[in-house]
Amino acid sequence: MGRPLAAVPSRPANTVGDRVRTARLARRMSQGELAKQIGVPSHSNISGYETGDVELSLARTKRIAEVLGTTVAALVGEIADPAVGLPGPASPGANRQHLLDVDITDLPERDQIELRGVVRWMASMRRRRHPTGDPPVDLPSDSAGPDPN
Repeated sequence: MGRPLAAVPSRPANTVGDRVRTARLARRMSQGELAKQIGVPSHSNISGYETGDVELSLARTKRIAEVLGTTVAALVGEIADPAVGLPGPASPGANRQHLLDVDITDLPERDQIELRGVVRWMASMRRRRHPTGDPPVDLPSDSAGPDPN
């Protein structure tokens, strides 16, 4: 184990490859170690599986699950496996949630305020159209809405 391993990804594990990577890192295993244990020639095979450049067969997915101490169902996202950091099936809209996790702190303060106002306005419009839908989004009250200028 020469190099330090990367941190477990913070974005959602949406693909089988993402989930293999998440589980591998949770087990503090390098791509080379996993390759050796599942019987593939090199770490580049594992990299291909994780990026989706190489399609995983069911047999290979089963072997990876065994080595990582999880299940095929967890690797394909049908069930959760908290032991290796794999969430269960995504609820509707869960894959879109991470798209909203944007760091706006690098923007000028005026732009931040305006952006929060736009989001607040959009949420209010959604509440008007869907009064019994999702609960309102709790946003800071530093602006009443989009800047008209």
